[in-house]
Amino acid sequence: MRCACIDIGSNTTALLVADTGDDGLNKVGSRRAFTLLGANLRNGLIGPEKIDEVCDAAAIFVEYARQMGADQISVVATHVVREAANAEALKAIVEHRCGLPVRVLDTEEEARYSFCGAVGGRTAPDRPTVVIDGGGGSTEVSWSRGDAQDVHTRSFAIGSSSLREKFFEHDPPTKDELVAARKFADETFSVLDVPEDCMIALAVGGGATTARELVGGLIDDASVTRVLNMIAKMDSEEVSERLEIEWQRALLLPASLTILAALSEKLGLSLEVGMGGLREGVIHELAQTA
Repeated sequence: MRCACIDIGSNTTALLVADTGDDGLNKVGSRRAFTLLGANLRNGLIGPEKIDEVCDAAAIFVEYARQMGADQISVVATHVVREAANAEALKAIVEHRCGLPVRVLDTEEEARYSFCGAVGGRTAPDRPTVVIDGGGGSTEVSWSRGDAQDVHTRSFAIGSSSLREKFFEHDPPTKDELVAARKFADETFSVLDVPEDCMIALAVGGGATTARELVGGLIDDASVTRVLNMIAKMDSEEVSERLEIEWQRALLLPASLTILAALSEKLGLSLEVGMGGLREGVIHELAQTA
């Protein structure tokens, strides 16, 4: 079965189209637009121009998914829409434009989908595992000792977009800004209590994928600090050009890396990149319930 998921997040509106089968998911198409809702939330409201931008992206992605032959299409929204005072207006307009319902995920649903995607849709991970889903407005942490029915979740109101807005006034960020952001991340995650037998840590999301490419493998505090020291000497446009990533991703990179480094230190584990993330988790569920 061919399924698709459109995810309206704080940084991006993104699409994944994948075939599902006994061997897992086979990606056949993807699209992404940096709609940056989180950075444009003012007084708890998403502006009309941003609503239009998200609607345009979602409508294009739905049409693309249908052209690709998707049998089932799910549209979900995460932190920024949960927090917006005019979330219902955004939902109504997107639903009207796309002809599909929009489901606003709560923090537990978001974390569980990310966990499912990270472990490849298996009914349970092979070993006690923790999954980190670093978004633009929040970070979801979930873990399981191997029982798919016993996945625990925590949500933290810290993400790459919100951390950048709070601490990084300069591009590139100053040393003081990096130190203050890291202190805030350490304090935020200080209450995280994951069982000590969780020896596998998986990170999902665009920031994690970019971090892996930069550090050349496992993500840990030392390797991230090394990369931060390097990119702190360049503005986002130069980082984008040198690393061949989108400018918007480069602008958010210091904040993304800071969050991942803080979590790696807190857990005492190097982070691997998971097999998938939220969109993969939603598609696994679509295939199972269709």
